[in-house]
Amino acid sequence: MIAGAVFAMLSLITMGSGVKPRHELKPIKTFDRLVMAGALLAVFAIHGYGMLWASAQLM
Repeated sequence: MIAGAVFAMLSLITMGSGVKPRHELKPIKTFDRLVMAGALLAVFAIHGYGMLWASAQLM
């Protein structure tokens, strides 16, 4: 929770400064979007399974 608060404060501090990337960003291709979506789903599945396993160990 403390880390979240620190990131929120930093976000609010730098919001008005207009920090921009050094180089123009390249558009994301469809294949790259699908790969990132698959990685996100894998992260949720792994962490969800870990939470279920941990809660089963507590019971």
